[in-house]
Amino acid sequence: MELLDTSLSITSPGDGSVQQAFVPFEGTCVGDLYVVLAVDGGENERRQCLDGQWRTNFFLSDGTHTLSASMSAGGGTVTDSVTITVDSVPPATPVVLSPAPGSTLTSIPVTLTGTTSPGAIVTVYDATSDACRTATADSSGSWTVTLDRDYFATAGVLTGRRSSVAIGLMATDAAGNVSDYTRVTYQTRLR
Repeated sequence: MELLDTSLSITSPGDGSVQQAFVPFEGTCVGDLYVVLAVDGGENERRQCLDGQWRTNFFLSDGTHTLSASMSAGGGTVTDSVTITVDSVPPATPVVLSPAPGSTLTSIPVTLTGTTSPGAIVTVYDATSDACRTATADSSGSWTVTLDRDYFATAGVLTGRRSSVAIGLMATDAAGNVSDYTRVTYQTRLR
């Protein structure tokens, strides 16, 4: 069987992607040939091409890895490779710096500022535990989220009387690792 330059490809993971430690590795191939799969240059396993596809999973340590697939027939070999970064460490649990947790909120909107791991997406949860706002932390780990009237209406604290609201937060990094869930509580006097 003659191989063509396009007869083998890696479809997942994407080159340059960030992954968790358990990495699905798959691609396309031709015929019923065997695909040799390698991590960082060492042959790890062989998979037979079935219905034009091959797939496996690797458990990899944190750091940068090169995954490659090769297939040979008729005296020729085609190879495809990707380089990925494995990150199994969850981001830091979001910390709210302002307004200070425990303080009294008296006007809307309320802008929360805080820190987590750089690049992590901070998700804010409402009183019904639904995700309602997100922000991406900058390169120093700082993030900002503004909560409007709807957020506090859902919490049931727009009464003009003293009350309290608990705001839930969690961070997710590029690999999909999730921080611990945290809550910050404020006294409120909002209408």
